[in-house]
Formats: sequence, structure tokens, C-alpha cells
Amino acid sequence: MRRLKLKLGFNKETAIEDRKSKLMLWLSVLFRGHNAEIVEEGHFDTMSYIVAMNSDSDC
Repeated sequence: MRRLKLKLGFNKETAIEDRKSKLMLWLSVLFRGHNAEIVEEGHFDTMSYIVAMNSDSDC
């Protein structure tokens, strides 16, 4: 099992949907396209983060 917390900085004007799509893109790269379960998500003025877990052992 692999747990990953990914944080990215954003401008205040960036919509949450855009932030989430960028985070999910990086998450798919880091988990090599395997499915990941989102455990936690947070969006602040200039930063957003996502915590994901993947049960695949080959990641």
C-alpha cells in the first residue's frame, strides 16, 4: 500500500475544479495510472493538497 500527499501552489483566482484537475494529473503520473482512493483534500487561498492511497504493490 502506498500513501501520498501531494501539495501544489496556486493563485487565489484559480478555481477549485482547475486545482483538483492538476492535482489528479500529477497523482496519475506518480501512481503510474493505477487507481487511487482520495483520503483527504484541502483547498486554501494559495495552496491545495490531496492525500491518496493505492493498494497496488507495484507502484
